[in-house]
Amino acid sequence: MLNKKSILFLGTAEYGYFIIEIFIRLYLLKYYTDIVELEPFLASIAISIGILWDAISDPIMGYISDHFPIKINWKKKTYIKKRIFYIIIGSFFAGIFISLIFNPYIKNQNDIFKFIYLLFCYIALNTFLTISSVPHSALCGEATIDTLTRNKIFGFRLFWGNLGLISGILIPVFLKLENTQEFLLRSFILFFLIFGSSFISISVGFNYDKFTHNIINNNNNNFTKHLYKILKNFLTLFQNRYLFILILSYIIAYIAIGINSTIALYYYEYFLKLNQEQISMILLTFLIIWTMAIPLWIYLAKIIGKKRSVILAIFLLGIGTMFSYPYFPEKQLLFPIIASIIGGILVASIVLLDTLIADLADYDYVKLKLKIKREGLFFGFLKFCIKISRAFSIIISGFLLSIIGFSNPDLINDIIAKRISYIFGYGVGIIFIIAGFIFILFDYNEEKHNKVIHIIKKYGHKNLNQNET
Repeated sequence: MLNKKSILFLGTAEYGYFIIEIFIRLYLLKYYTDIVELEPFLASIAISIGILWDAISDPIMGYISDHFPIKINWKKKTYIKKRIFYIIIGSFFAGIFISLIFNPYIKNQNDIFKFIYLLFCYIALNTFLTISSVPHSALCGEATIDTLTRNKIFGFRLFWGNLGLISGILIPVFLKLENTQEFLLRSFILFFLIFGSSFISISVGFNYDKFTHNIINNNNNNFTKHLYKILKNFLTLFQNRYLFILILSYIIAYIAIGINSTIALYYYEYFLKLNQEQISMILLTFLIIWTMAIPLWIYLAKIIGKKRSVILAIFLLGIGTMFSYPYFPEKQLLFPIIASIIGGILVASIVLLDTLIADLADYDYVKLKLKIKREGLFFGFLKFCIKISRAFSIIISGFLLSIIGFSNPDLINDIIAKRISYIFGYGVGIIFIIAGFIFILFDYNEEKHNKVIHIIKKYGHKNLNQNET
């Protein structure tokens, strides 16, 4: 049974991961084009390659953390952990590379050097972030099989992540990213925040990092066999019919979120004609409300179930987005602030989608009569899908901007600005509604999951081959 301290702090590593996420999303491209002065198309190519590698590496790392625990001898004791040591290694080097990637000293180098530097640092950053974050997600999922406790763990996990997003928006204001003289101080602070938040998760999660002894023998297999096993394990995910529906709706919903975040600055600046301070206020309001609303959805899931709660949130997001943003008046802050409050409340329901992934990992464990649980592979696959969605959303956003005639900010007129509002409102809203209709087909309910939990508690992994659900 997890204590309150573990429930609260097990997901703390998300704070550091989300600082990295917001830094990359908001500042990386602009930093390299405006401050480092790298040609935009070269910066875009480097970042695109990094995103592609990041997506591919997630399910691979999930398989590795499921099957290859790290063994360490310390003070005459032997520690064998599936997740903890990966989290330590990954967060340590991720903290280093998020600092190195925002290095102003390369400004005086030529474009080829800048391109190679960005590409190397971004791939290295994504690799070590994957090494840390995928096992951490799996650790949060497998720490308990109790549904209500798991909801709380993922609720606090999202809470820490949102604090990371807020910090990521505020930190550049205080650290002055353009100030070369403060590079070392800035690097130290970023490293401390990222590795420090992971260390808290490690300290409270150490005893929940379980393994079975038969995993260790896998280390004797050759590389080719492991590639085959990774592919085979990946393909078995599609035998889980519930997972297919959940992931499909997840991908479509994240495309809507991705387009929303990509088009947001265009919408607020060119359609509503708001200044940077007003836009920052809207974003911070959204993130703060999102964070505060997490307990609401955990409570609703307890009362009306996870499926009904998610469907309610998705459809309200879709309908609300369609019939609000295209109609807001110019230079009025009140209406987008109200929208950010309502949107923050509804988007907080995403915590339930994460807990459903962990629930389906339990179902997979029982249904396929496995010897080990595969939370690492499940959450690696989830992260893979999220990053593919992000790539699609960027492509779709660019395509739509081209269609409506957006080419140069200096040539923006009222017609193009209105079309941007249609993308931000009608386009995003319709995609949310499509995701909602797909999620209606998801029929893995509390009754089925309770049966899975009963089998795991009663029989354990040794006798699962005699039972199935």
